[in-house]
Amino acid sequence: MDRPGWWRQEPCLAGTSKRPLLLIGSGLTLAAIEACCSARRLSVLTVNASQTWQMMKATAAWATVGVDEPSGVHSGAVRLHCRYPEGQDFLLQCNHVNAPREVANAFLDLIIDGQRGAFALSRSEPANQYEFSALASARYDVHDGQALSDVA
Repeated sequence: MDRPGWWRQEPCLAGTSKRPLLLIGSGLTLAAIEACCSARRLSVLTVNASQTWQMMKATAAWATVGVDEPSGVHSGAVRLHCRYPEGQDFLLQCNHVNAPREVANAFLDLIIDGQRGAFALSRSEPANQYEFSALASARYDVHDGQALSDVA
């Protein structure tokens, strides 16, 4: 137990990753994403939409993340969107009844894998077991105020 492991961090791992994930906005799902990033020792910065591209360049950010959450308890779908530095997009849509932490972990797993395109979270099970389906086409306003983007 004297050696480093999940129970004891190595000194070089005590900090967070150098390339941050930029979070745009606020809300329950975005807070869950931030908590999951903290548990994974991923660096995050919360930025205003107007600062997105400047901060992406200045910090060499991994990607930008935003969430469109419906207002009201029984409203429509939650849409999580990610834009990579190359300008490619990833969209994950889920039902508002999905647990925000499960959704956040699924979303982060796919971002880490470099997923592009538009998908719906069809089912989430314990132990990070997820089922996704591709969305035929999605046209949505990108979270950073840029032009509309087609994702298929």
